[in-house]
Amino acid sequence: PVLISRFQLHPKWKLAVRGEYYNDKKKVIIDTQTEKGFSAIGYSMNIDYVPFEQVSCRFEIRQLQSQDYLFFNRITPTRDNMFLTISTAVSF
Repeated sequence: PVLISRFQLHPKWKLAVRGEYYNDKKKVIIDTQTEKGFSAIGYSMNIDYVPFEQVSCRFEIRQLQSQDYLFFNRITPTRDNMFLTISTAVSF
């Protein structure tokens, strides 16, 4: 399940928040080599800026959390993973 809420802050600025839960106990999509398979809860927030009709920029921060040590912080296994993504899209 995924829950998304989006807000129009300004004609050129939008904000969205998202919560999601993913569960693959049988390891059909993601094989984690653990007994429980892949199960994670994720949260994210993004800000979209559209300076021109053909250009869109997105700044997104996302965190994933799991009961098992499925992620890595450099070399050390960890239960959570946080990352920042910045992207630009141009349409023709």
